[in-house]
Amino acid sequence: MQITIKGRHIELTPALKDHVTKRVEKLKKYTDNILTVSVILSVEKYRHISEINIHVDDQLFVSKAETDDLYASVDQCIEKLDTQLNKRKARYSSSRKKERSDEAGGEETADTE
Repeated sequence: MQITIKGRHIELTPALKDHVTKRVEKLKKYTDNILTVSVILSVEKYRHISEINIHVDDQLFVSKAETDDLYASVDQCIEKLDTQLNKRKARYSSSRKKERSDEAGGEETADTE
């Protein structure tokens, strides 16, 4: 997984980079196929905006949050991505279960006839 962190109108501190990296690493629990992660942090007057783009296989997941604190906006973005990846995992696991049951069901009907 390649993580790119960029700052617009802000100097990125090592503590901020470390915070973002730790939060992004927690998203690995949903899939091991995360290719790239792009994090854009910006400050406009009193608004602290974070945007995170994640490429998983052939899909792109995007989240954007705006708060008064940059750390809080990063946390909100991670929560949004957390729900998106959780839904993706649920879809894939339910479709796999359905495929397995179809395969097992096909074998049972062949044995009973």
